[in-house]
Amino acid sequence: MARKLKSDSVLFITTILLVALSVVMVYSASAPVALERYGRATRFLITQGMWAALGIALLSVVMRIDYRTYREPVFIWTCLAGVSLALVGVYFSAPINGARRWFGVGGIGVQPSELAKLVAIFFIAANLERRSRRIDDSAYAARCRSRSSSWDWSR
Repeated sequence: MARKLKSDSVLFITTILLVALSVVMVYSASAPVALERYGRATRFLITQGMWAALGIALLSVVMRIDYRTYREPVFIWTCLAGVSLALVGVYFSAPINGARRWFGVGGIGVQPSELAKLVAIFFIAANLERRSRRIDDSAYAARCRSRSSSWDWSR
């Protein structure tokens, strides 16, 4: 029988506390502006709280998926292709406040650079894991040092 994967409860609780603290900080920073503009001091608090709840729900779903799925080349390359298409697609979207950083998906604004950060983490982690067996290999380290020292940084 396969061993059930367990999540790190300390990390999860720390994440929940940081999210809760960020919601409080958004309220403390935006309450006067929201009261002046919209007549309700809690307008941004409610919006931020809904997004935080959605993020926590998504976090709990992602935690249930076996972490080995995230290191599969098919997953990584599919994510890279999707984010690349989204980054190129932003150039064809309508500018918002003079900038083309967002595009709408189902009424929700998405910023592809945020998705690119996540995909970069997956890609770098998979790359490091693939090379982890060679970290203690002194011949490999010497080859890497000789390549980096011979690089012409003046280009």
